[in-house]
Amino acid sequence: MDKKLAVARKNDRRNIPRSKDGFYRFVVGINFLGWGVLVAALIIFHFARPDFVTGLQAYWGMDGSEQWSQRYVDALILLLQACLTLSLVTMLLRA
Repeated sequence: MDKKLAVARKNDRRNIPRSKDGFYRFVVGINFLGWGVLVAALIIFHFARPDFVTGLQAYWGMDGSEQWSQRYVDALILLLQACLTLSLVTMLLRA
């Protein structure tokens, strides 16, 4: 009985350092990937939104974009969906 307990403790993930645990490293990698996708989504958001037209620009007759760029909005939606998917996978793996 003691041999079985010793073998079970040896193979237990809690006894392995985190730096050598493959599952832990996989979850951390997914987290980094998720944060990278979120940063990319923020950059795409910057280019997708319309320009802020100030009163001075309107007075001088300067043009500014007043519509969201559909191409960037489509990319933004895909990136946010990928970020959500990665977050849900990470939560399921950690549970």
